[in-house]
Amino acid sequence: MITRHFQVERSSLAYLHFILESYEGLAVMSTLDKASWTVAISCPDELATDLAALIGSLGTEIALREITEQDVHPYA
Repeated sequence: MITRHFQVERSSLAYLHFILESYEGLAVMSTLDKASWTVAISCPDELATDLAALIGSLGTEIALREITEQDVHPYA
């Protein structure tokens, strides 16, 4: 399982969630910090390439900024 962390605009959070859900079995999203709108997106190792392609495409529609795990402050 791989996990990537992103900051996303509040107005895009539901859109991102629904898009990920529509690709059933691809990934799971969890909100880690509502103050900075930090989310974790996890997927099986074998689907990492598919997730990367989807994230790349979504990045042209909404503001997604990938952050490192060290920058994540859950429940801050």
